[in-house]
Amino acid sequence: MAYTKKQKAAYDSEPMTTVRCSQCYLMQFAAKRCRRCKHELREPEKDEPVTVPEERPMEEVQVQGRTWKSKGFHRSMAKRIGARCKSARLKKSMSQNVLARISGFVRTYISRVENGILEPQIPRIERLADALKVPPWYFVASDRDLMARDLLGDPFLVNFVGLEPQQRNEVLEYARSLNAK
Repeated sequence: MAYTKKQKAAYDSEPMTTVRCSQCYLMQFAAKRCRRCKHELREPEKDEPVTVPEERPMEEVQVQGRTWKSKGFHRSMAKRIGARCKSARLKKSMSQNVLARISGFVRTYISRVENGILEPQIPRIERLADALKVPPWYFVASDRDLMARDLLGDPFLVNFVGLEPQQRNEVLEYARSLNAK
């Protein structure tokens, strides 16, 4: 490509200035609008510091020799969801293939959820819950919440809660006296 004398003189005399978009932080040659987000660009003032937001580091998870990278990964929640999914599946004597077929996912997705590699989104948790015939909150509830729910299902405790405060105190006193013997 041949340049005219005017173009060649402009290229040789003016260094190309670069600017960073304040919206998407793309570094690019000076222009009126950003190439990526089309936001209007402005030239930075002399000695103005350029700020770039800190990105969350990519977290690496290793399972069976493979490394998976994820941003914003909540390992404890992913592990809890995976453990609950696996325990519900095993209580129903299902294989991962059967659960995948019922829920509409592929088997490898079920495996990655159960191993805590993936944290499924809410619609996918609902699909898993439907396939396993458990409520969706089962996957995210704490162990304490599940224990309290099991206790509240006990008919004795349901009747105990229905008692008057004085009657409850009498029952508790009687239970303490039995424990002391």
